[in-house]
Amino acid sequence: MTGLLLTLLNVVIPVVSAAEEGAPAVSARDEAYRKAEAKRLSDELEKLVRRQAWAGAARTYAELEAIGLPLGVDELYAGALTARQLGEMALVYERLLAAAKLDGRREIVDWLWAIDTGYGRVSLTGDPASPPTLSADTPPLLPEQRACVEAAQRHLSESGRFDGLLPAGTYRVNGVPVEVIPGEDPVVLDLTPAPTGRRRR
Repeated sequence: MTGLLLTLLNVVIPVVSAAEEGAPAVSARDEAYRKAEAKRLSDELEKLVRRQAWAGAARTYAELEAIGLPLGVDELYAGALTARQLGEMALVYERLLAAAKLDGRREIVDWLWAIDTGYGRVSLTGDPASPPTLSADTPPLLPEQRACVEAAQRHLSESGRFDGLLPAGTYRVNGVPVEVIPGEDPVVLDLTPAPTGRRRR
C-alpha cells in the first residue's frame, strides 16, 4: 500500500509542478495580449474623439474599461469629452476626478470647478410603467447642458429613474417644481405611487 501511494505521489507531483511552472508563461501571454488590445483601443479612442464620432468613442471607451487595466490621463480625459457630448455629466465628473489624481493639469481642474459651480446632483424616481417627464423652466443655452437635460429624460423614460447631475436651475418633474442649486445637498424626489391604503412619507 505504501509503495502504491509513493508511486501515485511520484506521478501527481511532477504533473502539478509542471502546471505551476507553465502558469506564469500563460499569464504573461495573457497580460501581453491585454496590453496590446488596450493600446489598440486607446489609439482608436483618440481617433474617434478627433473625428467627433461620439457614439463610437463611447463604445470604444467601454471596451477599454472592460479590459481591466488602469486608464491613463489622456484616456480618462477622452472619456470625459465623450460623456459630455452624450449628456452624462456625472460620468464626466467621475472621469475627470480620476484624471486629476494622475495629472492635475489646469484644464482638468478648471473643468471640475465649472461642474462644481454650475451643476447640482439629483435623484429622481418615478413609476417605470408611466415614466415621469422632466422640463426646465428656462432651457439651458449651452449644448452640453441641453444634452444633460435630454440624457436625464432618457434615463427617466427607460427606467423611471435618474441619479446624476443637472445644470443649475428650476425644473418640473411631472409638474412638481425642483430647484437645482450647485453645492447644496442632492435633490431627492420620489414620485412612485404609494401602496394602496398608505401614504408616502
